[in-house]
Amino acid sequence: MSVLFLDFDGVLLDSAGETAITAWRGGRRLWSREWSGDYPPQWLIDSFRRVRPVLQTGYESFGLLRLAWLAGPEGSANLVPSAELGERASELLVETGVDRAELIELFGSTRDHWLRVDFQGWLEANRFYPGVIEAFRERLSREESNIYILTTKQERFVTALTEYVGLDLDPSRIFGLDTGKSKLRHLSELIAEDKWKNESLHFVEDRLAALLEAAEAGGVMDSLSLHLAEWGYVTGDDTAQARQHSRISPLCLDDFLELVRNGR
Repeated sequence: MSVLFLDFDGVLLDSAGETAITAWRGGRRLWSREWSGDYPPQWLIDSFRRVRPVLQTGYESFGLLRLAWLAGPEGSANLVPSAELGERASELLVETGVDRAELIELFGSTRDHWLRVDFQGWLEANRFYPGVIEAFRERLSREESNIYILTTKQERFVTALTEYVGLDLDPSRIFGLDTGKSKLRHLSELIAEDKWKNESLHFVEDRLAALLEAAEAGGVMDSLSLHLAEWGYVTGDDTAQARQHSRISPLCLDDFLELVRNGR
């Protein structure tokens, strides 16, 4: 079986709904005359999910959600993730007069409050991509699986989310924010182990920049097959750039599920 090194958000988990709700709740402080209640309308969550590939840092979700809100149910359906759209969202944040540090604190404290008062609700706001849970269960039922999770989330949240859907992943194979190391550092350390010398190694990530960094690193990283998760938070430009790169191959969800189930 192949050895898989997988990103979490945008590969296994779609957290766009949770991010949109957090942005809505925090955004009530910014646009209090228009936003109220704990949950945004469903059309707004759906619109945010479509433009989510533009998001780089959590607090930027305020601007993206606001942009979709101003476009309305019909207009937001036509929004396409792009650099220009990201710039427009940033301009909306500038107009609030709230500086970046305060926006970061607002987003983080809003999420932290939700976690404290309604952890179950937070879990339910996240969703795994179709077929992921079943593919993992099939592989885990046959063997001690060589699957590693590399994420910027705290490890306890990865464990909570996977346990919530009935997946029993080995905690020693989850590498998150708590370690203080980058994904590239984890990758280089893991694949340098002698036991992988004759194995097929795959890194699946939806952030093109992370794949480009791995491709340019050289050394032990040259043994990795690099895949861009097309179903994740990617733009058309990301996919086009990946197709032109000699080391990176775009991967559709069906092929990814086959890779998880059967290692190929």
